[in-house]
Amino acid sequence: MSENIFEYVNKNAKIYDVVLYFLGGKNIVKQGKNYKCICPFHNDHHPSMSINVERNIYKCFTCGAGGGPITFVSKYKNIPSFEALKEVVKICKIDLPSDIKLIERTDEKFEKYKQEYSALKELGDFYSLSLSTSEGEKCINYLTSRGIDKDIIQDFSLGYAPADSSLSVKALSNRNYSLSVLQQAGILSESKNLDRFSDRLTIPLKDERGRIIAFASRVLDSITKEQKYINYPETNIFIKRDYLFNLNQADLYLKKEKCLYVVEGYMDVIALYKAGIKNAVALMTSNITSQQILILKKKAVEIRMLLDSDDAGQKGIERSLLPMLKENINVKVVVRFDRDNEGKDPDEVISKKGKDYLLAKIKKTINPFSFIIFNRLNNRKKITSSSEINDLLKELEDYYPYLTDLNRKKNIDGLSRVTDISSENLLSYFSKNSKVFYPKEKKKREEKIVFDNLDTSTSKITNSAISLANYLLNSSSYKTETVNSKIIQNEISILIAIASSRAYYEIINSYKVDDDLFQFSYFPFYIVQMLLGRLYQDKKTITKDDLISLFSEFKKVYETDTNEEEIDFSEIITMKRMKISLDVIDKIFVCLENCLIDSKRELIGEDCLINLIKKAVSIQNDKREEILNSDISLDEKLNMLKDSEK
Repeated sequence: MSENIFEYVNKNAKIYDVVLYFLGGKNIVKQGKNYKCICPFHNDHHPSMSINVERNIYKCFTCGAGGGPITFVSKYKNIPSFEALKEVVKICKIDLPSDIKLIERTDEKFEKYKQEYSALKELGDFYSLSLSTSEGEKCINYLTSRGIDKDIIQDFSLGYAPADSSLSVKALSNRNYSLSVLQQAGILSESKNLDRFSDRLTIPLKDERGRIIAFASRVLDSITKEQKYINYPETNIFIKRDYLFNLNQADLYLKKEKCLYVVEGYMDVIALYKAGIKNAVALMTSNITSQQILILKKKAVEIRMLLDSDDAGQKGIERSLLPMLKENINVKVVVRFDRDNEGKDPDEVISKKGKDYLLAKIKKTINPFSFIIFNRLNNRKKITSSSEINDLLKELEDYYPYLTDLNRKKNIDGLSRVTDISSENLLSYFSKNSKVFYPKEKKKREEKIVFDNLDTSTSKITNSAISLANYLLNSSSYKTETVNSKIIQNEISILIAIASSRAYYEIINSYKVDDDLFQFSYFPFYIVQMLLGRLYQDKKTITKDDLISLFSEFKKVYETDTNEEEIDFSEIITMKRMKISLDVIDKIFVCLENCLIDSKRELIGEDCLINLIKKAVSIQNDKREEILNSDISLDEKLNMLKDSEK
């Protein structure tokens, strides 16, 4: 078969069916020929993701996420592309041709440390077996006293490490595992060739594929002077800062629950699990790491922080909030437990108040802004000290920009009640000091960026493009540090090419391999490209009059105060959310009007176009690369590329 398995599956899967499977029909709204929905890849409050049935892709006009069926599943579930491919095959019930087989791709890390993985699995089996012995009966009694039944023991693969710490080592040695492998796997204690655990409950730590990569342990006697928990050492396959306990099981419930609870310890996870809350993970510390934050971000669900109610736990929550907000994670905080009357963690709350009480309690969440206020009140009804109020307002400056339109008024009114400052004055304060929504005016650059190297022989086009580039690169509303003049040159060039020829529009707009889509780094260009697509739906060529008419209609709708549901231009919704100035779009349209002459390829040069086509199709196979690098004419290259897609 000439096409590879990714191309085949993407071609035969329907993006609508895939998105429907994960998001559900209630979250998808029909819009003309296509659909729109809340984007699961950022903190979206209005439907900003488009599902294009004809092109079989999805695209979010706010965060930029886009691709085909395989990419959607890979991003949504945070799994490798090949694993996502297999899921798409199941979801869409795709029958694979006889010459295509789903051969498992090699897991390089697993292959490299296969012996260590295997030894840890067999140690887990040993601990499970030990739990069913007469010696392990005391561990069973301990678990029973904590309300942990056989089903939970099985679901978490709980076990028992015998008092004689040589037994497990002997058992593994008899299975031909060397002491070196056991040491590398972290099984042996640092001082002797013995199991690091003795007479303890054992909890396997599993990766997202369910493979054991380490163990945790707990003493059975709370009166003992022994260390309550023993930390497992970091190894080649277990890096604590990259790990969240129970993520492999919690993943199964995220689609349904749409949220993920984050607790401190594995016993907290087990406590929630026995209460029926199975979408929880543990940091195994009170300090979240940047790596853990990125893992949580990829889950694209609401994160609910539920660390212990002691000072360490609450400070841990505070340290986690801003880093997560800056990663556009939708984070909430479960209202703090009353440590004396309820308990400091989920396990204690169940013991004191019962399962139903806990379930009701953890549903009460507040946003980070309210959490900071709540903690600074410290059981008081008001803050009266001027210095405390000033410190609080200064601290809240960082949190205010992340309030949504829906809860901003409610939170400001609440702050007003505890500080006796009017809501109007508070809004004025944050309007002046908020670092995101109200950025301070940047100092003008002493030297302007000069854009003067467009590859063209047509002076009218050159002058118009240079004028647009200089405007963009030196505009106070444009972050010049994020892009250089060469990037702007290429992007203006390709936009002019798209307006000049439907063929170029089709090349850039429709070529996709393994779901990688061409995207402009400067988002207004992408919006204009989408608008040009509206014209190409009915026309083979675009004239200046077409552009003028389109922009006039666009501008009229933009300036009309209309509900989002009634706006025909989805591009306008995106612009308003991203605060893109209409003046910028106007400048781009003026540039295109001035460039609409029969100049075709001369305006950008073949080398530039070829590089952009390569970027657009994200070359993945030798055939296309061979075509683009050949010595034939550009027209021949384009025709051959089109033929290769058939």
